[in-house]
Amino acid sequence: MDEINDNIDCTPLVLEIERSLTYLPDLERDVIRLFYGLDAPALTLEEIGEKFGMTPESVNQTKEQAIRRLRHSGSRTGNRA
Repeated sequence: MDEINDNIDCTPLVLEIERSLTYLPDLERDVIRLFYGLDAPALTLEEIGEKFGMTPESVNQTKEQAIRRLRHSGSRTGNRA
């Protein structure tokens, strides 16, 4: 399976994700990166909360707000999110 993944060029997808994240405020962008493991292994809501001094519920609300913003930004630009 690793062979297949090694042959896939993800560059356009990575560039699109990076572009989409520019629509987010810093905290929301950081939460998304950490939760989905975009720069490092993914963290739990609890781990992210500890990092930012937030409750897991607050982290989850921030994550959900970021996802709503990303969906909205995709519809604005004609992309599907």
